[in-house]
Amino acid sequence: MEEELSHSPFQPNDPVNPKKFKGRQEIIKQIDRYIPNARNGIVQHFYLTGKRGMGKTSLANYLLDNYERNHNTIGVHVVNDGIHDIESLLTSIVEILLNKNKTETWYNKLYDGLKDEVKSIGILGNSIEFRPKKETVEMLRTHFATFLRELSEESKQNFIIVIDDVNGLSQTKEFANWYKSLADTLALKDYYGKTRVAFILTSYPDKLTLLHNHNPSFTRIFHQYNLPELTTEEIREFYIDNFNLSNIKLDEDALKSMIYFCSGMPTMMQEIGDAIYWTIDDTLQVSKEKSMQGILLACTNIGRKYLKPVLDNKIKSGNYKIIFEKISELVISEGYLTFFKKDVNKLLTPEESKSLDGFLKRAKELKIIEQNENHTPGEYEFSNKLYPIYFLVQKEIGDKQVSL
Repeated sequence: MEEELSHSPFQPNDPVNPKKFKGRQEIIKQIDRYIPNARNGIVQHFYLTGKRGMGKTSLANYLLDNYERNHNTIGVHVVNDGIHDIESLLTSIVEILLNKNKTETWYNKLYDGLKDEVKSIGILGNSIEFRPKKETVEMLRTHFATFLRELSEESKQNFIIVIDDVNGLSQTKEFANWYKSLADTLALKDYYGKTRVAFILTSYPDKLTLLHNHNPSFTRIFHQYNLPELTTEEIREFYIDNFNLSNIKLDEDALKSMIYFCSGMPTMMQEIGDAIYWTIDDTLQVSKEKSMQGILLACTNIGRKYLKPVLDNKIKSGNYKIIFEKISELVISEGYLTFFKKDVNKLLTPEESKSLDGFLKRAKELKIIEQNENHTPGEYEFSNKLYPIYFLVQKEIGDKQVSL
């Protein structure tokens, strides 16, 4: 048994292995329609949005892997978290290219042109760090379209560049204006039909809106896809397939609970699956009871990762934490998916009630609570179905500590 369950098929802390990727087939089909244009030298621009935990990175990773393996493509995946300027972005793109196939003609020309600005790193010296001069970065920034066309001309392969998480770049209009100018240049006759490149950008929806506000023409460049919640059937297929890898069977009631608490979010799907996997005993069967044990464990893990840092650093008011607990009790005891401000107000003391408006504003800013998708006035919901459970678990722990 130890050996059988030594490797969880779930990946709660990493982008999903492309071989295990499930769902998003409609979006993949739509992107597949336009990729042949890029192979014919007509640059394509795609933009993936979705709230935290919706699997933007996993989808981009899957697309890149698929095109690299099956469509003669070189993939560049820039994990852009923390990058706030164009120069750093371009340096990362070139550095990834310098660590690609070193036997290709295009690679040799790229390396020869930059050999005075690269350094071998790593224990075996097999990796390359790009340390560009100021004038090199400025050249790349000004003539990136030309760089991409020349890269295509020297290569028999196609290129896909993923800029994963442009949240930091969205803060000023500099990136929006630069990228719009790049796209316009790549559409000119000197580049059209000669530049075999596709771009895939990802961010939260509000960051795309911010980029649009910086430059209203920015959003017209892209094929845009907002990642919705996964469907019940997609989650069901995912769990059955992954547990089958270890010959584990799922009771129908257990599966229903797992699907419900995922909230349609790939990240939660992985967390819950992994937590339940380690509760399995010799029966190799997941009962409703076992599933709830795993869901509670996943709830603790998710709260520790996503909620606790925010609550510790951003929520200083004791009233706010009490309101979270009272809303959680309301939602769980009544079995509600949503709650109304007026119902919460009835549960609060006069002092707590004075804090309610500020609480709701702050909770929405921190993406813990959101307006109901039907936009009914005064109606809200937790952004994750596990959040209210976490608040009540923490309240229970706190109550026990006080009573000791």
